[in-house]
Amino acid sequence: MAFEIDVLAGGVTSVLTATQDTKLKVQNMAIEVKQGVVMASSLTLAVVAGVITWQTMTQTETANAGQTVTLNADAEGDQLLAAENSDLRDRIATLEQENRALRGGVERQQAPTVNPETVADEPPPAVGMAFSDPRFADVLSKIDWAKMGEITHEMSPVLAELVAAMTEEGAEIPMELAIKVQQLNSQLLGMIPALMEAGVPGFGANGSYTHPLVVANTVANTLQAAGQAMTADQKSRLSSLVGMFSAEAQSIADSTHDLTLDQLLADSEMKERFFNEMKGSLTADQSSALYPAGSTDYEGGSLFHSGVMMRPYMKPIAVKNAAEFASKVSSNLSDKLGLSDATAKRVHDIIARASQAAELWQHPAETAEMSQAHFIRSGRSMAALRNQVIWMRQIRQLPGLTAEQRKKLGEFSRILVPLPL
Repeated sequence: MAFEIDVLAGGVTSVLTATQDTKLKVQNMAIEVKQGVVMASSLTLAVVAGVITWQTMTQTETANAGQTVTLNADAEGDQLLAAENSDLRDRIATLEQENRALRGGVERQQAPTVNPETVADEPPPAVGMAFSDPRFADVLSKIDWAKMGEITHEMSPVLAELVAAMTEEGAEIPMELAIKVQQLNSQLLGMIPALMEAGVPGFGANGSYTHPLVVANTVANTLQAAGQAMTADQKSRLSSLVGMFSAEAQSIADSTHDLTLDQLLADSEMKERFFNEMKGSLTADQSSALYPAGSTDYEGGSLFHSGVMMRPYMKPIAVKNAAEFASKVSSNLSDKLGLSDATAKRVHDIIARASQAAELWQHPAETAEMSQAHFIRSGRSMAALRNQVIWMRQIRQLPGLTAEQRKKLGEFSRILVPLPL
């Protein structure tokens, strides 16, 4: 099974020198680059995994058609993990033996002193699928939600650390963190077949991943793994939110959209409201567990953020001002649609007027945004998407466009994000 995700500008295509089809293999995840489109078996590929691919390809400099690049798992790290697991099992067995002795004692005895670190190492009880929907229950029950929570709990702070490292002046992608994120990310792959089989609505694969029902189950298990389990009242409130926003998600998916980006905007805005409502019901400790410091500063820094679903489609464009942005975008769009000179001029004027919106230019581009990884400042893609839908609707109404040109415009799915220099 594969999903099509557009490659970010300055990403894979700017590093690969092959002009034909190129295949990359990252651990157990196959990635095919075909005519500037990533065919991947990872729904979170566009969230973070791409940075590892870009850095790996930067180091090898070129990739010819058919060439395979492999990131192997750290054998020494596997041995250390196995040793830690063995030690953990021994300590748990010791505790269980002590508990049986206490329960079986005839005389009341004082409980033995237990090392607090040993208790902390005990895995919390699994939650499993805490929230359900009759339409998807049978298929989604196949997902190991407890494992999803454990992976997400471990991945969140590492991802936040990776993004923080990328914000430093002259920063390069820290490979140790990037590989760690990739290793955890690859474990999320098992969720994809069930999500797709269940038909969970959403814009693209990441849209299904951020569906309220999926998020709610991941959140419940992530908090459980963090030792911050949800209360019954919190679960009840979240269940109500899931029902309400799931209905909206289905309505968006069932609606007809003249522009593909209309659906992406509707889905993204709905997810943004859902995440905000969900965060409002969390305690401070729970919020810290889901959102480590700095994780929401940049899109792609948190798995519980609307940026997750927009990131695969964003195309950062570094420009000095709205006029330069309009010139670049209108020229490219005119070429793609095959517009006449007169219509191209009108397209340029529409984009130039709309792109003067202050919210697009109030924050100069930062180090992380100009890097190959393109960790865009949170809110920037949403502002660009809202603005783009406005000028695309205006362009679509131009009398000089043919039916075929309107069709191509409607299918356009890139978010053109201006990065003010």
